Amino acid sequence: DNNFIAELRKSICPRYSLNKIDIPQEYITVAVHIRTGGGFYADHDKKREKHPLRFVPEQFFIQQIDRIAHMFPEQKLYIHIFTDHQQPKVLKKRFKEALNNPLLIFDCRKNNNSHSSNVLEDFFSMMDFDCIIRPASNFSKYIQYLGNNKIAIFPSGLHKDAQGKAVIDTISIVTRDAVGSPWHEKKVIIA
Repeated sequence: DNNFIAELRKSICPRYSLNKIDIPQEYITVAVHIRTGGGFYADHDKKREKHPLRFVPEQFFIQQIDRIAHMFPEQKLYIHIFTDHQQPKVLKKRFKEALNNPLLIFDCRKNNNSHSSNVLEDFFSMMDFDCIIRPASNFSKYIQYLGNNKIAIFPSGLHKDAQGKAVIDTISIVTRDAVGSPWHEKKVIIA
């Protein structure tokens, strides 16, 4: 319901100016929201086991960045990692090395990152990216619904392997032509 979304956008907005991420205009922009349980007391091992689609392995994000790179061949992608990880530069380095693609420009917060810092700045910044790759997290789900993203990718199904470990086997790719237009969802089996 576009009228309801419009009302939510009016109600859910910053009361004061925020230091949002400066997004370069000459790229396809990709927000990557990674929850690692970077210090929040409720993000413990039992919570991770109970909510495996919320705490998604790095490989999932690497595969989905590669998927978006293939959707836009020959175009540069600016990929910003939004995370509660206390050392986001470590994630940035691993992603860059794993994908090894000169068309992918990676970025993240350089300092002062934790589960309790930059929360509103990140929330409102992610809304302005062309694409979002996210876990099954309410935080990033609301970003997708309230924001300007045209593509969103998130895990939507899993199975347990022989050792009882959760393995993501289905993703949802939702797209829309323009802000305010309806989302079109496609489920893709990945495992």
